[in-house]
Amino acid sequence: MRRHALATDTRLDRMTHDEQQFAAFAAKVQSGFHALERAHHADAEAEFRAALELRDDHEVASLGLFHTLAACGRWFDALAEAARFVRLADSEDYRELFAGAFLDDVDPALRAIADGVRSMFRLHDEWNALTNEQRHRHGSWPAFLATRVRTA
Repeated sequence: MRRHALATDTRLDRMTHDEQQFAAFAAKVQSGFHALERAHHADAEAEFRAALELRDDHEVASLGLFHTLAACGRWFDALAEAARFVRLADSEDYRELFAGAFLDDVDPALRAIADGVRSMFRLHDEWNALTNEQRHRHGSWPAFLATRVRTA
């Protein structure tokens, strides 16, 4: 056991800062899913949030947090996480989740958040349909989003 700990310490010493950050991130995501599988929701939430502090644009960590919050019945928080993520990046998994959910059968405030998420998917579709030249004129997804959200 001691020999393994020393070998791990030596490997960590050779890792770059970025590699260490990625290893810490991956460990937090994995720990979050293990906690979620055991229904240790507070631990899962803490691990996913810690992972997202390291990489706020990571879809798997965001989905893990979404499912953790949903499992606790914290739907406003879950939908807020989905909305936060899809402002950063497109997501096929979130698209599937929101395709037929959170419609007439939910609290109007939840539906409003879900409708905002679906609107963001439409903006992603617009961005994806642009030519390279058109994208270049906008500069980036955040710049495009800023112009579209103001006018939407």
